[in-house]
Amino acid sequence: IYYLALIDYPNIQEWELEKIAKFIAYEKLHKRQTSIECADSCLKKEILDYICQHPFLPPFTPTDKRVASTYDLHKRLVTSDYCSHTTTIDAAISIFKTGQLLSAVKAFRRDAEELVLDSRNAASDPIDYFDYVMLGWSNTSSGYRLAMERLLGRAPSEKELQDKFIPGVSFHFIYTDLIKVTGYIFDGYHVAKIKD
Repeated sequence: IYYLALIDYPNIQEWELEKIAKFIAYEKLHKRQTSIECADSCLKKEILDYICQHPFLPPFTPTDKRVASTYDLHKRLVTSDYCSHTTTIDAAISIFKTGQLLSAVKAFRRDAEELVLDSRNAASDPIDYFDYVMLGWSNTSSGYRLAMERLLGRAPSEKELQDKFIPGVSFHFIYTDLIKVTGYIFDGYHVAKIKD
């Protein structure tokens, strides 16, 4: 389930429609069924009409950074000029040694089928996600939380995040350069993903 809170519910912005449509298109590309659940029937119709009228194709590059935005704790829209990949300290050491930032499949030399069942998949990511290097906005903490999840093999508690936080290491990239890289795709959720 992917929840998207609209800025001005039940009114929807053009960029919010694009975000939803590109999420649906990415899921369809990977042969996953999706459905739109919405309490407002007029809004649901508007979304479905938009999806029908806009058959987006890979790499689904956003027309505006807001399409790839996330929200902060105060429900404000977050974007940046930079995006980042955050990982555990041990994985970062390996990246520095090899000079390569790799997908989980290549970094761990395991099939995506194995990784999807691994306890480190605390986020319950689908199988295709393991073929990509995931990136988030550089001005958010979600990557650090995920790195801690991967290290613990489970979601950390709020107390652990406050009192026993285990830092990760972030690798930062210019967003406008990254979306031009071979293997880039936007999935309607992550800021960017790169298939290596």
